[in-house]
Amino acid sequence: MKKIIYLAIVMLTMVSCDFIKETINPQAVASFSIIYGTRGNIMLNNASENFEKVLVDWGDGKQDTYYSTDLELTHRYSKDGNYGISMIAYGKKNSNQNTSKMMAFVNNTMGDFTVFAAAATGESRLNFYIDGVYVGYATKYMTNNGNVNCSTDVSTFGIKKELKPGTHTYKAITPSGANKWENNFVIENNTCTIRKLVF
Repeated sequence: MKKIIYLAIVMLTMVSCDFIKETINPQAVASFSIIYGTRGNIMLNNASENFEKVLVDWGDGKQDTYYSTDLELTHRYSKDGNYGISMIAYGKKNSNQNTSKMMAFVNNTMGDFTVFAAAATGESRLNFYIDGVYVGYATKYMTNNGNVNCSTDVSTFGIKKELKPGTHTYKAITPSGANKWENNFVIENNTCTIRKLVF
């Protein structure tokens, strides 16, 4: 009988210790969901539990560390693709850890292209084509020392176009064909490529 009571006390002590350990140092749980933005941006809704910090591997060679107060984790991808995101949640004082993984499917990276005339063509308008497609015309021009950027409204001087990253072509031509510009240009994600047409 004494042995049975002794075993019961030992088992109860072990269970109690595990309960105390679990209460003091609960298991970290990594959990997140993906919210897709525009132009290669995504946000992770961090739903991890019992964590002190999380390490996020974005699947494109970049990693970031966040803490328990960080619930919205953002990242921007530089090109389209499928990325394996991995989150490791660390318990207090790195006592335990837990990993969660999910795939991100990014297909909306974009960049900007701005092209404008830097001198009068002598004709009423200047027609613009991008990748062989007519995209509009301008009836005014900038002076040779005029500067534009992608935050400037160039609609009266030229064309601003949002494009997928990669190599593209532009062509600008007057109605008579007397003045013509044509060349390749490269678009990168979230950058602006500017071309100034001069004589």
